[in-house]
Amino acid sequence: METPSDNGRDYQALRKKLLASRSLFVDPEFPPDVKSLNPTGKLSRQLSQIGRVEWKRATVSLNLDNLRK
Repeated sequence: METPSDNGRDYQALRKKLLASRSLFVDPEFPPDVKSLNPTGKLSRQLSQIGRVEWKRATVSLNLDNLRK
């Protein structure tokens, strides 16, 4: 399994920077946009509604706050 530091990223430095700036990580290789789900642009008619996708983080979609209590 590849870790962020294996991919040329220093995980601890990145984490520290994001915490300091109160920012959330966005993976540059899989950003939350339609091109991540449809890189070729050749979706079928049924999937053309892809613009309606609402991107959520695991803590939001799984409601992990309730699990921490």
